[in-house]
Amino acid sequence: MAQPLPATRRGLLATAALLGAARPARAVDAYPTRPVTIVVPFAVGGATHFVAQLLGRRLAANLGQPFNIEVITGESGLTAMADVARAAPDGHRLVLSPNSTFAMATHYLDTPLVIERDFAPVCLVASTPMVLCVHADSGFRTLQDLVEAARLAPERLRYGSAGIGVTNHLAVELFAKGFGIRFQHMTFSGGAPAMHAVLQDQVQFAFIDLVTAIPRIAGGGLRPLAVSSAVRAAPLREVPTIAESGLPGYAVTTDFALFAPARTPDFILDRLCRTALAVMRAEATRQILAPLAIEPAQIPREGFRDYLKGEEKAWRAAIRHRERATP
Repeated sequence: MAQPLPATRRGLLATAALLGAARPARAVDAYPTRPVTIVVPFAVGGATHFVAQLLGRRLAANLGQPFNIEVITGESGLTAMADVARAAPDGHRLVLSPNSTFAMATHYLDTPLVIERDFAPVCLVASTPMVLCVHADSGFRTLQDLVEAARLAPERLRYGSAGIGVTNHLAVELFAKGFGIRFQHMTFSGGAPAMHAVLQDQVQFAFIDLVTAIPRIAGGGLRPLAVSSAVRAAPLREVPTIAESGLPGYAVTTDFALFAPARTPDFILDRLCRTALAVMRAEATRQILAPLAIEPAQIPREGFRDYLKGEEKAWRAAIRHRERATP
């Protein structure tokens, strides 16, 4: 018959068992253990940078460590993605990427990156429409004015974008395909530089995220012709959609998602996702985002891969059209 354990030993074993059970919770609570960096793939002043700053401030307030923003531009956002893919998988170096990079440029440009292999998706964060803008002094007052000018002078009109294969590039290709017209393409390091190219008459138009365009529209520098979303944007109710302007079914948005390096532990990804979705859906955040037509996303980790597959399929036709049209 086994002898009962001494009371002291029983107490030590009970304490050890409690400590062992507590370890997973303490590991979760321990993240982050130092400042976190969110890498942004496009220039300061654009929608991606704006969303990253807002998200970073809210995550810092909730998770107890600074979330710093670092801008790394180049290759339509792929330079930043490659940087984060090489980082330690501990949740302390992340990238906030628009769908222009994670769902378009990776399939348009020659890159060794494979999103499904090289990254651990955290969650979709937000979405925003774009607005097609011309200079306020331009002779183009409607989208049809621009279309007719392009038909009269094929490939003479120039537009600006944040890079090859990004949203405001392929959105034009989809628009051009629908109307059977062609434009010249000029690339810049982000949406804000592309907007400045319109203001400086380097290009005739650009698709610009509303967070970047609205102040310039209000200030009289830009004239909006049409928004890219399926429905009109609340801050620009008087501006028609492209679908309303002669291209039924047209709808394009810029979506922002948070990624960590592949092999980042699930408990870190889960904590990041829960916190990011909560802070972006909070009423205080919505009050900031609503006037800029930025909508908090509703897709968590478990739904992200289905969303990603849908984005790839939706853009395949536009990418193939561009490749066929290139001399």
